[in-house]
Amino acid sequence: MFSPCPPPSPSCPPLARGIVSGLIMAMTIGPWLTTVAWAQGESQVEQINRATALVEQCQQAYQQQRFGEALRLCQQALRIYRQPSLQQGFPQHTAYGEGTTLQNLGEIYRRQGDVSRAFQYFQESLEVSQRVGDRYGEAVALWSLGLVYASQEQFSPALESLQLAFALLGDRRALGEQAEVVRWLQHTLASFRAVGPSLEYQHHCQVIANTIQRPIDSLCPP
Repeated sequence: MFSPCPPPSPSCPPLARGIVSGLIMAMTIGPWLTTVAWAQGESQVEQINRATALVEQCQQAYQQQRFGEALRLCQQALRIYRQPSLQQGFPQHTAYGEGTTLQNLGEIYRRQGDVSRAFQYFQESLEVSQRVGDRYGEAVALWSLGLVYASQEQFSPALESLQLAFALLGDRRALGEQAEVVRWLQHTLASFRAVGPSLEYQHHCQVIANTIQRPIDSLCPP
């Protein structure tokens, strides 16, 4: 069973990768939502606020390792974000919330060792993030997918996903997260070296060294 980020592994991708940004976004568009509410009815605004609160509660339950409750809360939020009327009225906000919630669900399932469900939710989060241009969300979904691939010893797709995540995080100036992805690249390459073909391992070392602009000896020690 997959146990995510066991010591001494690098840190996992953040669970609530869109919670803080999502709340800031909600605060930013709050006055606009209130104005629109007069025309469209308060219920839609209330539902969006409720979904945001549910995702925050999901995060709190996850941190306290109450995984069943965390799943229930995030699933409730996902149902709200996927309501056709809300998606039509507030397409960007509901899509952003949907992508965040899918990422959270994937991370909860991954923490519980359900790799297939985790992969499904990470893939859905990636697709939503790509559709709405959420580059940070796209990066974290790729990071998570890379970890799932690595846990299954599918090292080539794992390294490819992590390299894409590294590039996107650099574009967003998310340097702390980018540094963690580099650690995962090193960790994954070390695992690959133990079981993979030598020539393929060396090829990946060279490509990734070029991508992250590091000396190959620091990435793949002789």
